[in-house]
Amino acid sequence: MESTLSSTTRSFDRLHHDAQARQQAQELADRLCAKATVSAPTAPASVPTADHAAPSWHPEVLRHDQGWSAKVDLRDITHENVESLRVLNAVIFPVRYNDKFYTDVAEMGGQYVKAAYHRGHMIGAVCCRREPAENGLTYSLYVMTLGVMSVYRRLGIGSLLIEYVLRNARMDPACTGIRLHVQTSNEEAQRFYHRLGFDTITVVRNYYFRLTPPDAFLLELTFPRDPVGVPDTEPGS
Repeated sequence: MESTLSSTTRSFDRLHHDAQARQQAQELADRLCAKATVSAPTAPASVPTADHAAPSWHPEVLRHDQGWSAKVDLRDITHENVESLRVLNAVIFPVRYNDKFYTDVAEMGGQYVKAAYHRGHMIGAVCCRREPAENGLTYSLYVMTLGVMSVYRRLGIGSLLIEYVLRNARMDPACTGIRLHVQTSNEEAQRFYHRLGFDTITVVRNYYFRLTPPDAFLLELTFPRDPVGVPDTEPGS
């Protein structure tokens, strides 16, 4: 199995440069994952296609299944395993992220960047970046990527990843909320995030360059916080 993984990983590195290569990479990934488990049902391998500077990617909304999630190991993404994330993203997403993206992710720590492993192999990941507020004291989160390999979808892994981020965000008093974009036609994803407490804030026209429709909803979940950075005043002052 390890030799098969190594061979497939090298193949991924050569195959992720164009649309035809991505399709071949997905087929390789499906065969690899089929050998790794017999319990994961195969889901359609198609994902939305788009071209944008820094979109949120949500290929498929996942059903929460605690029995399956219990078999998934969540690990930090570091310089030691960031190349596995590069392979994963090449298979899942229709865009290629640059080297700086992976360098930054590897240095973010495990609070808002996490990978899901099954039987020692990375099968999904969530990557969020901090966006500092103007006051310099608080920040919000933006979901850059959230994805799971096709054969492991609808098993609760995506829910497990985003819920991990939400728990950590709520525990940090400096975090005021979390944002992401969802294509306006993706009603299932919208319902999924609304159930988690997200609100639809606005529509962003022409957010996607090569999708129909090209528009996206900006979704946001805010956390009630006490005012930060406001000086105390004496009564009657």
